[in-house]
Amino acid sequence: MQRKRILCVIRTIDLGGGAEQLLIGLLPELRKYGYECELVALCDWPDDIGYLLEERGVVVHRLHLSHPWNFLAGMLKFRVLLATRSYDLVWGHMFDGNLYAAFLGWIVPRMKSVITLHTEGYSQSPPRRFKQRLFVFLEKAVLTPTAAKVAVSAAVARDFQAYFGWGEVAVVHNGVVAGEIPPALDDARRAKIRAEHGVSDHEFMVVTPSRYIPKKGHLVLLDALGILNREKSWLPKLVGRGLVTPFLDQLRARAAELHLAGAIEFAPPIPHDQLYSLMQAADAVVIPSLREPFGIAAAEAMLLGVPVVLTRVDGFVELVGDSEGALMTDPGDARGLAEAIWLLKSDPDLRRRLAERGRARIAENFEMSVCASKWARRFDRVIAPA
Repeated sequence: MQRKRILCVIRTIDLGGGAEQLLIGLLPELRKYGYECELVALCDWPDDIGYLLEERGVVVHRLHLSHPWNFLAGMLKFRVLLATRSYDLVWGHMFDGNLYAAFLGWIVPRMKSVITLHTEGYSQSPPRRFKQRLFVFLEKAVLTPTAAKVAVSAAVARDFQAYFGWGEVAVVHNGVVAGEIPPALDDARRAKIRAEHGVSDHEFMVVTPSRYIPKKGHLVLLDALGILNREKSWLPKLVGRGLVTPFLDQLRARAAELHLAGAIEFAPPIPHDQLYSLMQAADAVVIPSLREPFGIAAAEAMLLGVPVVLTRVDGFVELVGDSEGALMTDPGDARGLAEAIWLLKSDPDLRRRLAERGRARIAENFEMSVCASKWARRFDRVIAPA
C-alpha cells in the first residue's frame, strides 16, 4: 500500500499543550491507516517536546520563526521544504497552524488543507476590540475555503458554525493512548510521591493539571477550599501543574487571602510520565473549568483510574456522557465544588466506583486507535479523487 503523506502544522511543540500531547500519540498511530505524517513547528519553545515524536519515527521540522506573524519568512521556509518533499495534505492545528495550513492549501494546488478546531469559537465571547475583530475576520476569510474543518467536540463545532455560519464541521474527539498508561502505583511509590509534596497517607490529595488561566477555574477551586476550611475545618492538599502565566500571581494572592497558602502548591508543567504518576498518587483529580473544548487531562485521569471532579461544560459533558464516570458540578459554583470534594473525601466506595466507570468510559470511547481511525476516514474523503 502506497502511503499518503501529511504535513502537520502547529505553532510550537510545548510541554503543557493539550494539542501537542494529542499529536504525540496520534501521528504515529496514523501509520496503521496508510498515512505518514511529518510535523512543522513554526516557533521555538523552551520546553520543546518534539523529541518524543522523533523517538516514534515522526520527522519534525522547526522553522525557528521569531513570531508566527512573520508570514513572509514562514512562507519562504515552507517553499524550501516543499521544493524537496511532496505531501498529499496539509493539516493545521490551533489558530496559527490553521492559518498556515489554509494558505498552503491555496498556494500549492496539489495539497488539500484540513484545519482542526481545538478551542472554543466566539459565539459566547464575541470579540470587541478592533484588533480582535480584525483577527476574527482574517480567520473566517482564510479558513472558510479549506477542504475540511474538524472540531475536537460537538460543542466546539456548534460554536464555530453559529458564529462563522459554516456548514459542515466534522467532530473527531481527542484520544488517549491506553498502552502508555502505567500500571497502578504500589504503596511505597505512592507514599514517596505524596511525601515529595508534603502529603502523608492519611491526608487527602487533590491534583489539578491545568494551565494557569482564568477559564480553567482555579479561583473557583480556591474559593471551594476556603468554604471547606471555614465550614468543615478541613483542607485537602492541592497540587497544581500547568503552563505558568501572569495569572498565577493572582491565584497565589487569592490563596493567601483565604489562608490557604500552606495547603497549595502551584508549579510549572512536568513531563507526561511524571504527571501520570502524580495523578495516580492523588485521591482525586479536580478540573473546574469554566469552558473546556475537550479535556485531554480529564480523559487521562479517568483512564488512570483516578476519581475525577469536572464541571458541566462543553467537552466535559461529551467526555463523561451518561457513564457516571465523574462527579459533575456547575461551572463557577464554589459551594457545589466544595461539596463534591467533601463527598469524595467521605466516601471511599464512591471513589472506587468513579474510578472504575471513568476508566471504562475512556477505554471504550476515547482510546487513540478510535481517534486515529476517525481521522483516517476523514482524510480518505478529503484526498479521494473526485
